[in-house]
Amino acid sequence: MITPGWRIKVKGRKFAACACMGLLVLLSACSITPDIVVTEKESGKTFNAKKGEVVEIRLLGQLGTGFSWKAAIDSEYLEQVGSDVLTGEKQETSGWDTQIFQFKALKEGSTNVKFLYKRHWEKKEIVKKEFNCTVIIK
Repeated sequence: MITPGWRIKVKGRKFAACACMGLLVLLSACSITPDIVVTEKESGKTFNAKKGEVVEIRLLGQLGTGFSWKAAIDSEYLEQVGSDVLTGEKQETSGWDTQIFQFKALKEGSTNVKFLYKRHWEKKEIVKKEFNCTVIIK
């Protein structure tokens, strides 16, 4: 004899399995493999990209202190297609995190990318660090 509770458990398991598979599909669709990876050490340099390629910029910050990186880009040449944060091993206020920004090259030309590291809500403009690079799209 099958009890109503058994049916609910089976339906719950099927739902959980479907939900997990859907989540995996969604996560795999969101992850973009970059063609070019740029780090903070490469500030001031010029990079070549082809139209349609993804440029990833990785910058270190202490997000727990309220500071974070914010990009200033020319949307005619680059479109932000992703962002993420890799949290440092130390889960504390003074720990370092990596902010990841992904941009797709839209059309041929040259564009400057600028990031400011600051507390963006503060009225007084205190910029702790800057990152700049040039992307030439061919």
